[in-house]
Amino acid sequence: MGKGSPDPPAAPDPAETAAAQSAANRETAIAQARLNQINETTPFGTSTFRPTGKVFDGIPQFERVTTLDPTDQERLDAERRVGAELLGIGEDQLGRIRTTFDTPLDLSGLPAAPSLETGVAERDAVTEALLARLNPEIERGREALETRLLNQGFTRGTEGFNEAFDEFNRQQNDLRLQATLAGGAEQNRIFGLAASERERALQEDLLERNTPLNELSALLGTSPGITLPQFSPAPQTGIAPTDVIGAQNLALQADIANFNAQSQARNAALGGLFGLGGAALGGVTGSKAFGNFLFG
Repeated sequence: MGKGSPDPPAAPDPAETAAAQSAANRETAIAQARLNQINETTPFGTSTFRPTGKVFDGIPQFERVTTLDPTDQERLDAERRVGAELLGIGEDQLGRIRTTFDTPLDLSGLPAAPSLETGVAERDAVTEALLARLNPEIERGREALETRLLNQGFTRGTEGFNEAFDEFNRQQNDLRLQATLAGGAEQNRIFGLAASERERALQEDLLERNTPLNELSALLGTSPGITLPQFSPAPQTGIAPTDVIGAQNLALQADIANFNAQSQARNAALGGLFGLGGAALGGVTGSKAFGNFLFG
């Protein structure tokens, strides 16, 4: 610029601006973190924040320390001891489970499974026993019926005689059928007993095989969990970081506006001076003396 002209404002250094903004953001974050680190005291214990003495990227590090009420601390220690003991028992039980499942399930020692032949001998024995008691009575009844019919004047082979014996035979067949059904019921009973015996033996084998696994599951399911008191979260207080870049931009804009104003004022002043000089110069050029001076 010419002599007396104002110098334009220099643009801010981007590196310095970024560093200043970063420092402002860091300070804001630290202040915000400290505002949010609220120590808390409850009937169950305390929760406090304390510096660790370590600094990461210029930011001090803190830790949250929870201290239980002495009674709750004793309970927590007891739960841990019980849990460790149960886990130890569970490990021992796991070894027994491994041994058990390494051995295939063997059903050869079970009672034989019932079949269609099961109880047949018992059925026949019951049926025969009933018929053995029933047949003599049938014969006595047959003889008594024949004697009664003859005494009543019925002749063998007549319609009335035959009808009486047909009725008698139907009754005796019903009695024999009842004996057969009783034998079948006995076979069903024997079949059911055999099936129940095998089922019970199988259940005992499975119970013996699965008991270690069930006990381990029970141990894992009843293992006491470690319970800690719940502290309320700290309220989050926010602080807007300082807008260093914006502030510098505003200052730069103000400097530019001031520079423009000064330049306009100087230009206006120079314009006025040039106008006065031109008028004076015009008066001189109109005189004879000035003409003689210019052209001789």
